Amino acid sequence: KKKKITEKYEIGAGIKDMLFADINSDGENEIILSTRACGNMEKETGIHDHDKWLIVLNKHLKPVFTPISFGGFSGNSYPFIVNTDSTKNILVFYHYNTKFLNSILFNSKGEKLNSLNNFPNNTKHPIKVIENGKDIIYITDFNGKLIKADSKLRIIKTKDSYDNNILFVPKINLVLNNQHVLLARGTDNIYLISKSLDILAKVNFDDNLAPLFLFVKLNGKNKPVQLAFTSSLYNYLFSIVENKLYSYLPLIFIAAFLIPFFLMYAFHSILTFFSTYAKYFSYSLNRSSKGVALLNSSGKVFYSNNNFSEFLKLSKSIAKMMHYKDIFTERKSILFALEEAIKHQRKTQKEIQISSPTHQFEGEMTITPFTSFIGFTYAYLIEISDYTEALLTDRGKVWGATLQRIAHEIKTPLSGINLGLDTLAQRLSKKTDKYEPDIVRIKNEVNRIKALTKNFLLFSNMEKPQFTKVQLSKLLNESVSVFESYLKSGIELEIQPSDYVILGDEIQLKQLFHIIIENAIDACGGQGRIKIKIKIKRLKTKKSEKAKGKSEKTKGSEKAKVRSEKLEGNAFLEISITDNGKGISDEDLSKIFEPYYTTKKDGTGIGLAIAKKIVEDHNGKIEIESKLGEGTTVSIYLKSV
Repeated sequence: KKKKITEKYEIGAGIKDMLFADINSDGENEIILSTRACGNMEKETGIHDHDKWLIVLNKHLKPVFTPISFGGFSGNSYPFIVNTDSTKNILVFYHYNTKFLNSILFNSKGEKLNSLNNFPNNTKHPIKVIENGKDIIYITDFNGKLIKADSKLRIIKTKDSYDNNILFVPKINLVLNNQHVLLARGTDNIYLISKSLDILAKVNFDDNLAPLFLFVKLNGKNKPVQLAFTSSLYNYLFSIVENKLYSYLPLIFIAAFLIPFFLMYAFHSILTFFSTYAKYFSYSLNRSSKGVALLNSSGKVFYSNNNFSEFLKLSKSIAKMMHYKDIFTERKSILFALEEAIKHQRKTQKEIQISSPTHQFEGEMTITPFTSFIGFTYAYLIEISDYTEALLTDRGKVWGATLQRIAHEIKTPLSGINLGLDTLAQRLSKKTDKYEPDIVRIKNEVNRIKALTKNFLLFSNMEKPQFTKVQLSKLLNESVSVFESYLKSGIELEIQPSDYVILGDEIQLKQLFHIIIENAIDACGGQGRIKIKIKIKRLKTKKSEKAKGKSEKTKGSEKAKVRSEKLEGNAFLEISITDNGKGISDEDLSKIFEPYYTTKKDGTGIGLAIAKKIVEDHNGKIEIESKLGEGTTVSIYLKSV
């Protein structure tokens, strides 16, 4: 306390390590010193540094026994206190020439007990840890091997660290997760190592740690231990935080095995489920009577069944991931319908007619976009229904009835011709000069047959329309111009002006309006009023089962109405032609579109059948509404441009 030296012990060797322990059981700790041999003294006098020394002093710095010299120049020595047979002994490790480790065991009187020569001689920097009341020695060798041994240097366990410069930091005995943890350092790393020689943690540094100064702060129970390192370049501060999952490692390893197993099992189950449905879906599509194709979001073919190619008879075979524009180059109507469906992202229906010398097909195509709940379209389903056989059957029935009527119609004038020829023969045999009535009658009957066959050929051989843009008002004015003489003699005509443009065949549309207006003029009997109105109307009806008209009563009215084939929902132009003529009976109205059915004395019955065919070839619809004594309205629905 007075800052005066009260005791001293002078030595010439540098002190390597110092321990305090009561080795002679006198109740007071002795001071145990070990020195290093560095050869700095000129003469080997006293306690010199040409040897390594073990010195034990009491509290007054007096030697307990004579200092012991062992191991010459050069190297370090490390003393440990070990318990052997209930007594405390001094175990000294020392290096010779810095490479070879030796050990000597001394008792409390400085007497040498034995030398533990069975330990590897290329080790360095041993440390002692007390585990379960026993002295355990941890040491490393120059190949980076970690070694655990007992107090007699019998090896318990070894393990490679793969760091040739690793060594344990002495006098640091941490307890984490209720187990001893050792601190070790390498050239560029700091390690935490378990008592089983497992590396628990490792920190890599950018600079060489040597020389290294280390400080440890124990902050108390349940608080992290802090470590401070000072290298040649930087200062580092770390907290050692225990891994709460460490004690659950066995369960984690089991879970690491079981979880992938169950995930693989679940994946297999899901894959099997979807594979089953995919195969069933593929099987169903291949067995379907419809032609089916699936396009992805970019319009490339993902799937198509055999019927799809068979119905369309394309010159190119359909390959997977082929774009629809490359497939349907020769089927413009299908290409147009697909582009419309993709552009507007809505379900689209389109009638299909394919005619060639080797293939005849009629049906309907439906394009359905598949859209997710967020509005993204990921696929398009194309379905083609084949109506060819059904339509041919229906047409066969219609043509059968038509041919029967034609045969009947031809039979009547032929009988008249035959009778006229007999009469003419009799007159000639009597040499009379009255031949003119018979010749006129025969000529009229022949003209009747000629007109009948001409209209039949016109109806049966009508060509497909050639679509162009047509101005509607101009078309109507040109259609009624041929009836100018009737309009001046008592028929009043009113045409609503319009700038609408439609897509159609101008010649066929003129023929259509010519037929309807002529019928209206005939119904008026030379005196009356005809009105033509045009307006936009949205239709949303289903396709009828048959192509021919079907009569029905309108609600709240005595008027009867007949319509042709119904259309899909869309916006159309409605052209209505109304007359105030004599009207049509319900019975006649139900057969109005049948070929060769007529109520006119000199009619052929082919006009309205031709009109209906023209409208349907233009993807339109025609309706006739009439009441006896009040008049008739013909409504024609055509798409505008």
